[in-house]
Amino acid sequence: MTNAKNHKELIFPKNYGSGSSFVGGSADDDRLTIRYFIDDSGVFYSRSVFGRNAQGPPAHVHGGAMAAVLDETLGLAAWVAGYPIVSANLNVTYVNMLPLNTEVTVMTKIESVEDRKVLVSGEMKDESGKIYSKATVLCIIKSVEMLGSVDFREYIESRLKQ
Repeated sequence: MTNAKNHKELIFPKNYGSGSSFVGGSADDDRLTIRYFIDDSGVFYSRSVFGRNAQGPPAHVHGGAMAAVLDETLGLAAWVAGYPIVSANLNVTYVNMLPLNTEVTVMTKIESVEDRKVLVSGEMKDESGKIYSKATVLCIIKSVEMLGSVDFREYIESRLKQ
């Protein structure tokens, strides 16, 4: 997977609470490799490659695997923006079939914040700009206490100051 120049990589814990991250917690590189970054303007994004164990249609990525990466990346974007959230509604539009072993980037945007609701959008595209899927996720802000031991805010703040 290519490195992002001058962008800060955020390495989230693979294990937290009583388990591991469904998306980022596996060491199975033949399923999924994912990395998270913040660019110079503060935009949060991920880069991922889906291996043969993420196959749905022959030689292509399973739509559920794509949705999981979109959900994880968009949700983490809200956390990076300072909102401890859980996803309430994920809406995914599949635009093109994604061939296995294609590196894709999910760019995120915080669309709105109203009371306890945070709306985040993103697109999954390859290096040429070809879009494979788009998503919006409606997130609900929860108290850190309600989320148990999951609080990435201190880690994120320390990385942003570096």
